[in-house]
Formats: sequence, C-alpha cells, structure tokens
Amino acid sequence: MNDKFGVVVGIIVAVAVIITMIVFLMNAQPLEIGEYVLVGLVVIIILGAAYIIARRFRSVKAGMPSEDERSKLVNYKAGYYAFIVAIWASLGIGFASDMMAEDFGMSIIPRHVSSIILLITGLAFVVSYLILNRKGDVA
Repeated sequence: MNDKFGVVVGIIVAVAVIITMIVFLMNAQPLEIGEYVLVGLVVIIILGAAYIIARRFRSVKAGMPSEDERSKLVNYKAGYYAFIVAIWASLGIGFASDMMAEDFGMSIIPRHVSSIILLITGLAFVVSYLILNRKGDVA
C-alpha cells in the first residue's frame, strides 16, 4: 500500500510541475536565451523524474516493491552527489556574481540564485541517478 501511495504522489507532483511549466510558457513574454536554458534544465529534470516514476510504477504494477536494495543505494549515492554539487554550485555562483559585478557592472539577482542552485542540484541528481542505475556500480 505504501509503495502505491508513493507512486501516486510522484505522478501527481510530476503532472503538477508539467501543468505549471505549460502555464508559465503560455503566459511568458518572449524569453531571453538564459531563460531558455533554465526551461531546458527543467524539462530535463521532468523527463528524468518521469523515467524514475515510470520504473517504480511498473514495479508496483507487477506486484513487486517500488524500490529494491539496489535502487535505494542508487538513490542515496545520487543524493550524495547532488548535495556535493549544491555546495559547489552555491560557492561558484557567489564568486561568479562578484566577478560579474566588478568586471561587467552587473550581478545575479538574489532571487535567481536559489533557483539556479536548485536547478543545478536537481539536474545533478537526475543525471547521477540515471548513470548509476545504468552502470550498476553503487558500492
């Protein structure tokens, strides 16, 4: 029962994100190049999450648990890599913002910093999950 609930919640969250993305793109003014990059990152994260949810859905539908021990280890290791990327991304964005302010007279808007860090972290998790899952070496 708990596995089915987790899969249903994952599907609901994925659909809500997709709907939010569609509404944002329909109501957005002409996007700049940087915004296209951010939208592309969100689409990659959505596709990676859809793969993970579909895999768990197939397992639950077949009567098996949504995660086995290997899947849990892949999740833990991918989460570890995403955490490390988040730390380095926050440092890198801070330095980049300082350099941009000094050299070019422009800076990253503070509200965008957290969004950029979250997108980079989410992308790192999805990519590392897919690589670790395909490679199979999680020890």
